[in-house]
Amino acid sequence: FFMCESPLLEEPARGIGSGKYLYRRPPFLANKVKLSAEEEKREAFMICAMIGVLNEYALYFKNRHCGEGANLKKEISLHDLPE
Repeated sequence: FFMCESPLLEEPARGIGSGKYLYRRPPFLANKVKLSAEEEKREAFMICAMIGVLNEYALYFKNRHCGEGANLKKEISLHDLPE
């Protein structure tokens, strides 16, 4: 992730935290865990904040160390990472 050729993290869907996703799927488990609306908003806030901060730090690094070869596309989806 903190390499010049590696893309940035993809931003979450706009509907995150809206009550549309009242579940989460823990890693390595097939079953969904139900969430309350408050829990969904809390988790959505943390996901958005974490991705924003990580991308900000990656941009800081890439702008100072990678030059023209930096990959600034937001293509890494946390949702699609292998388990």
